[in-house]
Amino acid sequence: MFPDFNFDEALETIEQVNNEQSDSITLGRVLIYEFIGNKATVVIENGKPKEAKTIKEKVMMYAQMLLRTELNKYNVYKDTDFGMTYFNYRGNRILPSGFINSELKREIEEKLMRLSVVDSISDFSAKMNGTVLNVEFTINLNDNSSVSISEVI
Repeated sequence: MFPDFNFDEALETIEQVNNEQSDSITLGRVLIYEFIGNKATVVIENGKPKEAKTIKEKVMMYAQMLLRTELNKYNVYKDTDFGMTYFNYRGNRILPSGFINSELKREIEEKLMRLSVVDSISDFSAKMNGTVLNVEFTINLNDNSSVSISEVI
C-alpha cells in the first residue's frame, strides 16, 4: 500500500552532492583589474568599479589574479588555498626547468579545475626565465567556449 523509500540511499546521495559542491568554487561578483607590471588597478567606469559581466571575463580575471598572487602572502586569502607557489622557484638555478614547468602546470590545473564552470585546461606552455614567468594556456569552459590566457609576470 505504501511505497518503499530507502532513507540510507537518499542520505548517501545528498552527502555525495554536498561534497561535490563544496569542492568546487562558483564565481560571484568579480571586479575588472588592469595589470601594469606588478601593479593591479581596479578599472573605474562611470565612477564605479567595473564588474565582469560574462563567465569568460570572470574566469579570465580569476586566472590572472591567481597567477599574480603568491600563496599565503596575504591574510585575505588565508585558508583559501588561493595563490601560486611558483614564486618560490623564481631565480632558482638548481631545480631543472622541466620540474618547475610541470609543477606550475599541475598547480594551475588543480586550482582552475575547482571553478564550477571549467571543463579542462589545454595548450599549456610555460617558461621561467630568471624571475620572469611566461605562461600561455586555454581554459575550456563547460558551455564549450574557451578563454585564452597569455601572461608575462
